[in-house]
Amino acid sequence: VTKNDMEIKLILNSNTAIKNGKTILLDVKPFIKNSRTMVPLRFIAETFNCSVGFRNSTVSVEPAPFVLDGVKVKALQYEVNYTMGSIVKEINGSAYIEAIYHIFDNKGSKANPPASYTSSVIELTTGDYYMSGKFDFLDQKGNRIKQFYLYTLSHSEGNPSVMLYDATEKQWYSFTYPAFQSIDQFIETAGKNGFLTTISDTNP
Repeated sequence: VTKNDMEIKLILNSNTAIKNGKTILLDVKPFIKNSRTMVPLRFIAETFNCSVGFRNSTVSVEPAPFVLDGVKVKALQYEVNYTMGSIVKEINGSAYIEAIYHIFDNKGSKANPPASYTSSVIELTTGDYYMSGKFDFLDQKGNRIKQFYLYTLSHSEGNPSVMLYDATEKQWYSFTYPAFQSIDQFIETAGKNGFLTTISDTNP
């Protein structure tokens, strides 16, 4: 299991693990049960700065909050425009928020603004870039820390051209469609795992 500069290796039926090259003694051994690999939850969670609690016969794992520019991020809100309205959703899981931010942070090179771009999806013509998503990283009080806009080239096939506007820096960047797809995948997974809430829906 790896994340950032941390790597741990576990061995089935062994009470030792390797943590960044150092041998660690485990309280319990990983094992297979009903074709699933069972691992020591507390060891893995605390290694990656999560807290583990046990209350009313329920185990909970709380990830460390994602900190951006020295500020704890509470949520990520994103808005998608449609022909007749928009949908705003909010992600609350720190791991998803951090993963999505790092995709934005690994943006391409600086670029000039597209010749034609719009937040509307009505009457788009070939060559127009339309806003396919607005993303706001919010602090504990709901104030914006960072804001990004994604723009996609209209009437394009396959892997369309995507541009990123960093509203905090007021700078355009090149972006990639696979990176855009990765963001969508994280949002979808967050929804499946109960970390996604619809804030408003004006799309009929």
